[in-house]
Amino acid sequence: MSDNEENENISEPEEEIPEEQAIEPQAEPAIEMAAVPPLFNIPFPGKLDLDGNISTNWKKFKRTWDNYEIASGLSTKDAKLRTATLLTCIGPEAMDIFDGLAFENEEDKKDIAKVIEKFEAFCIGKTNETFERYTFNICNQSEAENIDTYVSKLRKLAKTCNYQDLIESLIRDRIVCGIRDNTARKRLLQEDKLTLNKCIDICRALESTSAKMKTMTGASNNLVLS
Repeated sequence: MSDNEENENISEPEEEIPEEQAIEPQAEPAIEMAAVPPLFNIPFPGKLDLDGNISTNWKKFKRTWDNYEIASGLSTKDAKLRTATLLTCIGPEAMDIFDGLAFENEEDKKDIAKVIEKFEAFCIGKTNETFERYTFNICNQSEAENIDTYVSKLRKLAKTCNYQDLIESLIRDRIVCGIRDNTARKRLLQEDKLTLNKCIDICRALESTSAKMKTMTGASNNLVLS
């Protein structure tokens, strides 16, 4: 074998690539996260109704607003944002009232607590106590109402009457005067130290007995006819 052939058969050593020059795997491009939509699409509360009983309407609106703030997460936000949201959904008529409310300074108009305080003073201050008590005192049990429905209606009416500590006893008295069943009324008038809870329990028991008697009477009539 010639020297040239021997040299051709000898392969040259592969050139080592320095570690620092080694090709590193390219990082994948960062994926932009889309904004996560809210879990619930909470609608605005209905506007504040200024017709009828403004005090009751305000209390309903305020209760709905409180629930909305919690459910939507608004209660944790800046006071100015909360105020702006309140004034957005409260309605144009209520906005006219807001424009006429007296605040100590312009910043107070952006303070949610002070805005609500002003609306409460306006709406609750407009309640005609005499009329509210008149409505309560002429409320009688209708044919379609059982005792629980009647009591619930009386409690609702009493909220705007400013009866304070007398509310329980006055609801009791209204039940005695306003229930349909004269037998139940007689039974209540015979009771010494009648409380509201005892009054309701007696009426429930008499209603239940009356319903059972009607069922038994109907069954007896069917047996006679058959």
